[in-house]
Amino acid sequence: MCANNEQSSLMTEQTDVEAIAKEVVASLSNHSQIPTFSSRPGGFTIAQAYRVTPLLRAAFEASGERITGRKIGFTNRQMWKAFGVESPIWGYATSRTTRELADTQVISLNNFSEPRIEPEIMFGLAAAPAPTMSDGALVDCVEWVALGYEIVQSIFPNWKFAAADTVAANGVHGALLIGKRHAIAPRKAEWQRELATFEVELYCNSKLVQRGGGSRCSVVRSWRYAI
Repeated sequence: MCANNEQSSLMTEQTDVEAIAKEVVASLSNHSQIPTFSSRPGGFTIAQAYRVTPLLRAAFEASGERITGRKIGFTNRQMWKAFGVESPIWGYATSRTTRELADTQVISLNNFSEPRIEPEIMFGLAAAPAPTMSDGALVDCVEWVALGYEIVQSIFPNWKFAAADTVAANGVHGALLIGKRHAIAPRKAEWQRELATFEVELYCNSKLVQRGGGSRCSVVRSWRYAI
């Protein structure tokens, strides 16, 4: 009897995860918002959310999209306590969401739910990294680094959600705008130092709205959570 109950529970959970994936895909496609999964009866965990992730990938690929990489979120440790997380999270970027910044003069915000813009550092890999690698070895896997922007969005109203909801919503990814690529190899030591100490400021209509930098997050070490 216990075995039957466990099997029934697993089947129910799988059905729930599949239903959540379908709801996320529909929300992203329709640019509509939905209640958070964490606020629904039974709750929602990070572990359950990452079971949604491969189903999202399958849905993206079924619609003709190609996976171009992963976006890593919550790299700023100061955000962890607020969202109840102990590590960064990740989601997929695809051929539909990835664009060259130089070729993108305008991007329509009608395609996103409550969009926001964030400055980003992006890396192109020449070799597959491993979790056990040192920071130096991880950098050796990188072919290029670029500055750019990510359009993030919230399929949950008013940007109110738990970390598990973020994962299930594909890391709140909307679009990735990749700037000029710079080769890592010729300046490896300099890049390692600069990635740990850089500063960035975000302006809106000539007004400073946010400031950040490498001292608030370990850019290279954050990759380990997406490997």
